[in-house]
Amino acid sequence: RTLTNVQKKKGQIKQQIRSKQKQAKKVIVDIGVVDSRLSDLEGKLDLTTDRLAAGKKEQARLKIDLQIATKRLADRHRQVLSRLKSIFMKTDENPVVALLRSKNLGDLATRKAIMERIAQHDREMFEDVRRLRATIELKKRRQDALVGEIAQLKQSQQSQQGELKIVRQEKKQYLGQLSQEANELRKQLDELEAESRSIAAQIRAYQARNRGTPLEVKPHKGALLQPVSGPITSGF
Repeated sequence: RTLTNVQKKKGQIKQQIRSKQKQAKKVIVDIGVVDSRLSDLEGKLDLTTDRLAAGKKEQARLKIDLQIATKRLADRHRQVLSRLKSIFMKTDENPVVALLRSKNLGDLATRKAIMERIAQHDREMFEDVRRLRATIELKKRRQDALVGEIAQLKQSQQSQQGELKIVRQEKKQYLGQLSQEANELRKQLDELEAESRSIAAQIRAYQARNRGTPLEVKPHKGALLQPVSGPITSGF
């Protein structure tokens, strides 16, 4: 190859190396962006994990509270039924008999008021427990829904995290590929540099060998006379 061809090839390879370096810089910036997103997502994922743990803990507590309230409601229901059964099955506690045994209207009113207060007290206690159970049950349903939402959020964040890790890995592989290609180009450039130096050395050696050496001129032959006498300095 001629020196001109080698120089041209060197210029092309240098341009390719600059292109690889430019691409590598862009990939490094992209990896930095992905790392930043991963760091931000990991922080959110930690918070979501904590929220989910707290939500499940509250969910378990409400489950126990609901079981206790349900049992209290069942116990209160049995107590009310037992009281009603006792009133109507025992003659001496039968409200009608008790009222008929009243000595006068005042006694009748007093007994009636006492029985109504007892019945009212039973009803109020029963309703209080029922309302408590309903409130806890409502809270439990809401907590169950909240835990479900947080669990879905965590799953979504984990999915995003996995996708970002794949993207990061792909970009790192591409960066390694660019680096390898740039190194191969540098090796080619080094070889061309060596070749260029070798050709330049050959040219210098040739010039050195021929510097100051008189040209061999063949004897003049022809119809025309030689123009001037003296040494011939040019073959032309």
